[in-house]
Amino acid sequence: MQETVLLYNIDKTDAGKAIISILEKLNVEVIIVKSSDLMSPIGYILGADNFERGTEALTEIPQDDMMVMAGFEDKQVDLLLQIFKEANIPFIPLKAIVTQTNVNWTFMQLLKNVKTEYMELTGMNKDMIN
Repeated sequence: MQETVLLYNIDKTDAGKAIISILEKLNVEVIIVKSSDLMSPIGYILGADNFERGTEALTEIPQDDMMVMAGFEDKQVDLLLQIFKEANIPFIPLKAIVTQTNVNWTFMQLLKNVKTEYMELTGMNKDMIN
């Protein structure tokens, strides 16, 4: 699988534009996740076979920023995050790597799971992230 980054709610910000520019220079595919994609499986958004678009109704539109990486090796993820840091891109608290498990989750499920984990790890109140 080609290295791919899914961006949600980031692409229109200055940081998002810088991230996209860096990723394009590194020949990383960028997919902008829209609110209409939130109830679809990660695999569907990535264009993988055997996944169907989600049909469940969206009950909320999260305002959180999130970056999801697919097809990267651990060292590549570390290097990519270091490049972002050196480019003075603001910290993105909600990040995930696609796994065999979460590829079946909807983007919304993944976002909620990552946000919960982040809050537990940092002891933050959920409203402090945004």
